[in-house]
Amino acid sequence: MKVFAVLLIFVSQLAFAQGDVANCTDEKGYTYYPNFGGVTPKNKKTWREESTTGKKIVVTNNNGQYDLIYSDTKRNQVFSALQEGAKISLISKTPNEFSLLVVFIGSNEIYSFRTSDDGKFEYVHTLIRSEMIPKISAAIGACQQINFQLVH
Repeated sequence: MKVFAVLLIFVSQLAFAQGDVANCTDEKGYTYYPNFGGVTPKNKKTWREESTTGKKIVVTNNNGQYDLIYSDTKRNQVFSALQEGAKISLISKTPNEFSLLVVFIGSNEIYSFRTSDDGKFEYVHTLIRSEMIPKISAAIGACQQINFQLVH
């Protein structure tokens, strides 16, 4: 009986440590293309409203190693932030919110996943990119599920 209890505790800890933390879709916000000496698209040197459709983000946690899996149904593409070379860190956590810093070469992003005041799940995404085409953006998207218990 003791062996069964220990095994049950071990399996429950593994289930807690791994899994999909959040499933989210599309975002809507504003983007600015500053002129940092790179290529700046014409007529974009102002804040512009932008949105995405067909985009999905899944946040995973594998024993404290977070990843963001992006899929774009319009372009039929899926990629992992970790596989693309990102460094991902948990930078804040409360019972109803957590934030991840996602650092690529030439790009810093913060994703904050939270329960909104009306009880719905959402995420806020900010981006500062200095490589290639410089870009600054802030957007918000909807989440169908956030499992705050998997954030540690």
